[in-house]
Amino acid sequence: MSKNILLSLTLLLLVTLVACGTEQDSTIYEATEELEEAELKIAVVDQTQIWSDSLQTDYYQDRLTEQLESVEAELEAAETDDLSEAEIAELHDELYSEVSQLREDLRVEANEIIEEKIALVAEEEGFEVVFDKAEIRFGGEDITELIIEYLNQDFNNSIDQEG
Repeated sequence: MSKNILLSLTLLLLVTLVACGTEQDSTIYEATEELEEAELKIAVVDQTQIWSDSLQTDYYQDRLTEQLESVEAELEAAETDDLSEAEIAELHDELYSEVSQLREDLRVEANEIIEEKIALVAEEEGFEVVFDKAEIRFGGEDITELIIEYLNQDFNNSIDQEG
């Protein structure tokens, strides 16, 4: 925040000096140097890579796969029972609704964890701005691997605590 204030004040000083027609080239030069030094530190993250490479998201995918397999087994068992087609259809809708809800819950939970790690890394590494890599053509420092490392470390720690 103080960097933004310094940047604004320096820019205001520069504009004022130029507008007044001041002959103080050295002051303008110094103000320009300060303005250049106050550049934003920008990072980018590849959300797709995070989703494909982190242990946390693998765990969520495994949970979802287990739920789907359970639903399929339950539906197969229901077909051999004395249930009508309408009852089987109702059971199908109910079970797949549960799977959809689980998918959404896991997605929200994973996104919250990912966002926390992005904020943590940005703060620790001094980044003022973090963009999704898919939205940026070039520029910014890619911190994707660091985010994945943090996610995997937290996931491994949580497994160690459970076991």
